[in-house]
Amino acid sequence: MNADRPLIVNAPSVIYDVQGGEAVLIDLSTGRYYRLDTASTQLWEQFAAAVSPQALVASAENSEALSAEIERIVTELRENALLREATDADPAAGALPAWTYNGFTLEQFSDLEDILGLDPIHEVDPQRGWPHASNG
Repeated sequence: MNADRPLIVNAPSVIYDVQGGEAVLIDLSTGRYYRLDTASTQLWEQFAAAVSPQALVASAENSEALSAEIERIVTELRENALLREATDADPAAGALPAWTYNGFTLEQFSDLEDILGLDPIHEVDPQRGWPHASNG
């Protein structure tokens, strides 16, 4: 991992929404979805703004010994294909406000993989409708 290189949400495969300070991430290519608590969402939103891990550590108020933890988090997010390295075509992040690291928890769920993977136009049972898969 290049800590200088900004990371960004792996769109269009990954979409997310933040409500009440918590985030739900959906990987449309796998059908898995993820939940982030408030502290984790704060960190996710920094990555969504195309921030490099190095800049993220530098802007943290409690940055001592945070580099290894950010590397662990980035590895977890990249292994799940939720983040990718930004390219020159991606928007660049602005200045980062100071923030405090309060932990990171990524909860993964796979119970809706089959439903989220259905093509609602071509793979649906014509008699029963969505979310029932056709037999053919």
